[in-house]
Amino acid sequence: MFRHWHHALGVAVLLTVTGLALADEDDVREMRRATAAAKVSLVQAIEIAEREVTGGKAVEVELDWKRGGPRIEVELVVGDNWKEVAIDAVSGRVLKVLDERADDPDDREELKRDKENLQAATVGFADAIARTEKEAGGKAVDVELTSSQGKPAYKVKLLVDNKLATVRVPAND
Repeated sequence: MFRHWHHALGVAVLLTVTGLALADEDDVREMRRATAAAKVSLVQAIEIAEREVTGGKAVEVELDWKRGGPRIEVELVVGDNWKEVAIDAVSGRVLKVLDERADDPDDREELKRDKENLQAATVGFADAIARTEKEAGGKAVDVELTSSQGKPAYKVKLLVDNKLATVRVPAND
């Protein structure tokens, strides 16, 4: 079952890694600082956010450096809207929960796609992150459930040495 998915992942990583370009030095420095200081993984942050927001399902998780420390922000679909949960990446403490309303046609269309991707995905964030980090030899810093060619896929941004790479990973097998 995972053999086909694993093969597709290897191809995606190979294509992306061979085409890497140097990212802005400030972005790379910030990501290196954030990954070094973070004690909470992206997967743990998703678990924290989904416990905090009843009925919420993650569609994006991002590590960043804000206000002097590493922070992880998790965007969740909840009913007909989104919520964003900010988590201290050292302690795991929830810092804030923001409502994000789908109140215009573009937002409603994006929310519809998010719901479709969540329903169609058979590969979870944890598996996508673990496999991508292993294949690319880097650290995931931003993962979004999106679609590629009409199928659900994870867009994974990784810190690989002094470069930021983006990899697309199928979210179904």
